[in-house]
Amino acid sequence: MRGLWTWPVGNCNFSASATDAAIAKCVSAGLDTLIWQCAVGQAEFTSTTLPQSSIVTASYDPMEYAITQAHAAGLAFWAWWPLGLAPGWSAWRTMYPTAAWQLGSVLGYTYYWLNYSNASVRAFAVDVCEEIATNFDVDAICLDIIRYTTPSTGIDPSDYVALDPDDLTSTVHAIGDAIHAIGSTPLAASVLGGWGADDYAYQLWMSDWMTDGVCDYYLPMAYISQDAAGFDELDHDIADWDLAVSPTLIWPSVLL
Repeated sequence: MRGLWTWPVGNCNFSASATDAAIAKCVSAGLDTLIWQCAVGQAEFTSTTLPQSSIVTASYDPMEYAITQAHAAGLAFWAWWPLGLAPGWSAWRTMYPTAAWQLGSVLGYTYYWLNYSNASVRAFAVDVCEEIATNFDVDAICLDIIRYTTPSTGIDPSDYVALDPDDLTSTVHAIGDAIHAIGSTPLAASVLGGWGADDYAYQLWMSDWMTDGVCDYYLPMAYISQDAAGFDELDHDIADWDLAVSPTLIWPSVLL
């Protein structure tokens, strides 16, 4: 798979013209997949599970348009949902229905993380993915920020006492089971690069998730600097991925 990630605050505002331009870039670059950010709190599609973006109208559904145009151009379409993080309290109130879903202590940062140990959070994540798989002809759903963070970037270490890594794994399991039952829609996860994901983010993708067959694809975030040190880091990650149970399911996502 060779894909282009598109998002509304980055390289595409999801108007019809901007979507057409993103698809044209994919085609001209010889790519085969459009990875399209379908929501960050507000849905860029007609939804009953999330508040809708102002660009969604009765006559224009941005995701439906993007799917139709991508498929017409011979591209696969992946619905990309970064579900676990709100950039600020006002965003949280837009994205999620209650403060009870967040982790309690934030060390001077303005980022709020979903608590996957909350059963309502897990049910919410399943509902959104079921809606996408049921109503849209997507070729995969790609979860992002399906993890926790390091204590140095937002969570008080004491919060981890109440967290269970199995709850995060159970969330991904439940989403996969739900969407696989709807037209066998594949599930992908954008994950941290190496084995360190086990240590602090509770994202046990190279051990539990892959062993259990939780996801169909894994897209590790290989964000490297364009120098010798950066490429050495990538070589180290690739060596790690070669040790995985199913290395052919790993498709690196490189940001240069």
